[in-house]
Amino acid sequence: MAREQHHPGDFGSHLRLARERKGVSLRAISDKTRISYPALEALERNDISKLPGGIFSRAFVRSYASEIGLDPETTVEEFVKSFPDDSVTVGHRVTVHLDDLNVPERTRRRARWMRVAAMAVPIIAVAAYLAAFGWPARIAANREATPSAVTGEAPAPLRLLVTMRATTACTLSYVIDGAPSVQVSLPPGSERTLDAIDTLSLDVSDGSALEVQINGDLMKPLGAAGRPAEVLITRDNARSLLLVP
Repeated sequence: MAREQHHPGDFGSHLRLARERKGVSLRAISDKTRISYPALEALERNDISKLPGGIFSRAFVRSYASEIGLDPETTVEEFVKSFPDDSVTVGHRVTVHLDDLNVPERTRRRARWMRVAAMAVPIIAVAAYLAAFGWPARIAANREATPSAVTGEAPAPLRLLVTMRATTACTLSYVIDGAPSVQVSLPPGSERTLDAIDTLSLDVSDGSALEVQINGDLMKPLGAAGRPAEVLITRDNARSLLLVP
């Protein structure tokens, strides 16, 4: 099927038309993806100033595309082409894990701190977004103080934005911030993005069936092939679960 063509300035209209053809309401997408209704409205108006920025904006677009039957990765590529400014493109690159290369430990430590610095920009954008749209006040209450430079510890993430891609068919159950459990069947190649404030519990039928990213960084494998696996991701332990902490 030929891909629908649209002008760069019509990206939001392209999403809206695809949604209307699918017969899905913005409210239904908001309830399913936990993306705020005003942010979805802004996206369809091409008003990216209402989005949190960086990997979070692209995650919003990826989740939206999945709900209306569009290819998530193709839609994200079109989003970046339509809005090629820093608020969208920050962090949009292939990450090379230096642990796989023959480089000194000092170079790897420097690279890790550079990744932490790069994450600061979308985190600041998310904080402004949350303040503007009045998300739960307990986000601010639960935010931990940034460790001092003396400790050498990276700050805990502000939120947990977890993206999963199924490499093989599997059944996934998840619980977001203590809400009721949700169970879904994921076919090979499908993606799902979950947004949590404090905790996210995952229970998958095959520990090798999912490739998981936490706030854009690759997570360690959930478990062995053919065996069920469970993991609890929190703001406190998220970094320790990454493939490259």
